[in-house]
Amino acid sequence: MFSVCIVSYGNHKDLLERSLSSIERTAPSDLILDVRVGINDVSETAREYVMNTFARRFKGIECIVYEPTNNVGKYPLMRRMFYDAKRPLADWIMWFDDDSHLDDSADESWWRATAEKAVNCQVMGAIHTIRQRGMQWQGIQQQPWYGQMKVDEKHKYRFATGAWWTAQSEFITRWGYPFPEIYHNGGDSILGELVRQQRAGLGKFDLLRCHCESCEKKDRPRRPGVVHVNMGGRKGRRGIGKTGEVYPWQSSLTPSTNHQNFELKIYRFGGS
Repeated sequence: MFSVCIVSYGNHKDLLERSLSSIERTAPSDLILDVRVGINDVSETAREYVMNTFARRFKGIECIVYEPTNNVGKYPLMRRMFYDAKRPLADWIMWFDDDSHLDDSADESWWRATAEKAVNCQVMGAIHTIRQRGMQWQGIQQQPWYGQMKVDEKHKYRFATGAWWTAQSEFITRWGYPFPEIYHNGGDSILGELVRQQRAGLGKFDLLRCHCESCEKKDRPRRPGVVHVNMGGRKGRRGIGKTGEVYPWQSSLTPSTNHQNFELKIYRFGGS
């Protein structure tokens, strides 16, 4: 079963509703343990939709809403959502950014096809590559999950884009991902490197269309039953991160930043 997770930020109720309603419309209850929604400094209309419409619609599936007092960044909120002391994750995580969604051709068969493919790897999604930055390669060599796989100043990360992915929860939690020092940039590429260093499986998922600039240039054909990701292009639509933010370990070999100290309200709806 999946824990379906999504974080939203800012005044984008239309995007959030499109994403959440596509999940609600298509998701089979036997494949979903819970739906976890992080509302990260969202508009009042977006909050109203989540709290008083979406969260109350599911029967037999718990919906959990995580609300920090201000913008705490994507990965700090993701971490708090994954490590919820009162609700352990399902065996598998399915992650959506709020500008990712399932199109009108998606139905229960898309979820079942995804579940069948997910069991063959630890992380699965749309595969991208990116060059490493600064001293990241040296920082990786200092991590407890470094597995002696070669990484140097010319390294390219191979990873599932952070806009949508699935992952085995046991693998994610065993290594404490997302790491406390990650704020917004580079969380997906570092996850890809974690997978490589641990000689785990990174799977390519084809029932998906990525709208980043490089993928659009390749003119990939539409596929039925698809999840659309990176609707705002490679840079995304809203710059949730800090101005001038660096990637994990880009400028320091010893990460010292911990973004986890923030107040969080948790609301729980439904469930059996």
